[in-house]
Amino acid sequence: MREPGSRSIDISRAKRVHTAGATRAFTPVGSRQAAAPARPVPAEPAERPAAASARPPQLPTGDPTQTVALPADHPSLRGKARAREEEETQVSGGGAAAGRRGKGKWTPRRIITAAAVTLLALVLLLTGGAYLYISHIFDPSAEGGGGQLTHTETLTPPELAESQINFLVLGLDYMDDAAQRSEDTMMTDMILYCQFDRDAQTLKMLQVPRDAFVERPEDTAGTGKINALYSFGPDSENKVQNLVDVFYDTFQLPVDYYITIQMDALVEFVNTFGGGGGFEVYIPQDIYIYDANGAQVYNEDGTPAMLEHGWRTLRGEELEIFLRARKGPGLERSDFDRLNNQRYFYSALFRYMRTMSVSEMMRLVPVCAEYVNTNMPITTCIALGLQFLGGGVPDENIIIGRVPMYGNGVYYTGGGLAEAPQVSIIAAQQTADLLNEYFRPADAPVDVSELDIRTTGDMASWGGVVEAEMSHMGADGQVEDGAALPGSEAAQDAVSSEAALSAAADGAAAVSAPAA
Repeated sequence: MREPGSRSIDISRAKRVHTAGATRAFTPVGSRQAAAPARPVPAEPAERPAAASARPPQLPTGDPTQTVALPADHPSLRGKARAREEEETQVSGGGAAAGRRGKGKWTPRRIITAAAVTLLALVLLLTGGAYLYISHIFDPSAEGGGGQLTHTETLTPPELAESQINFLVLGLDYMDDAAQRSEDTMMTDMILYCQFDRDAQTLKMLQVPRDAFVERPEDTAGTGKINALYSFGPDSENKVQNLVDVFYDTFQLPVDYYITIQMDALVEFVNTFGGGGGFEVYIPQDIYIYDANGAQVYNEDGTPAMLEHGWRTLRGEELEIFLRARKGPGLERSDFDRLNNQRYFYSALFRYMRTMSVSEMMRLVPVCAEYVNTNMPITTCIALGLQFLGGGVPDENIIIGRVPMYGNGVYYTGGGLAEAPQVSIIAAQQTADLLNEYFRPADAPVDVSELDIRTTGDMASWGGVVEAEMSHMGADGQVEDGAALPGSEAAQDAVSSEAALSAAADGAAAVSAPAA
């Protein structure tokens, strides 16, 4: 692997129009107003009243399972604040008569109202304290973050942003041959695209193999792989933007936010679950264990070391073996089978999260603070979490698939490396069809010609196409193949096929039935 300093970056590459710190938030149901233009921030006064400076930030009120939290300066919230101020002014202007009206008897209705207000104040006090604590440890500007997403054209378009949010979950790992472990030697070895739609109550995820070929040797240190863009792209400050730009060009999928997770955290995360007792995962097949040099590991009695098929409670080290395995019987497709195994982990994780206690959540907070970074506002994180964990997304609407790829690895020689790396070629037409079916509005398909999908080598050597293999995330921690969203074309085809098979079976039974 070439050192970062030895790259030759093509400075003639067209620069994108961008706006620093661009973010996007959900708009509640029923709101159709356009986003307010940016306004200059007024200068701070020389002295500020002590009461104002001491006031903590407020969490948005209302039912968080119905709306995603908006920034405090959102136009609709400013309007409501002005309305409240006017109402308070009118009431206070009522003089003595208004004061006398407020001194009625303590009727049952007033007692109930007072109790409700007191309870609400206590809840806000507690959640406000949790908000301040979590927002302090999840500082997006902290060292180790992926920077900001500054290119506004890669964000979700306004007509979809009212109910939809799109984000990348990236698992960061250090390069095997890195001389030192630092932010400049990290690769995105897990790339998971997530599209959450509040109105449709769907969560759709797309796995992107780490070896997917994107070319761009100047931005990938000569490897041509998508996982190298994070460290070797042109923007050394906003590293995730390097990946988002190419991701958007390749798939025409918007990205509003990102979440990065250092893979070193995996063991510590899992060993925190269940009070340290481990994490229950369904293993779809026997997983044989190999050491770092690729040699098979054996037990003391000479039997092969393995993770056996079935439900298993795994500690962090064992789960890491399961998630990284891509060698041995049943894993002949290497990285494709590894990604399929990871779906069982995601399904088990969703199952666990929906039953997690508050004390377990709090035990995870310090681990998250050390290993997780995001540019997502903390209020949006909380609102999304509450909506998801509160059952706002039915299990049958949680779907995951993989970018369709050709089955054979191809050696890429265009990067100028002494040892040509092996890459995987994206299947262009199949990918366009998949994205139009699952990740785009039905009335806004994108033609394959609009996707910037690169290829290398002789097409005859690519092998057959390995399809997306869409799956449902079951509430029981299982993964159901052949997933399709209710009402989608794939779902209708499945219903038609099932009806045809049923009719054929009934016909065959009628023919074979003996005469009365």
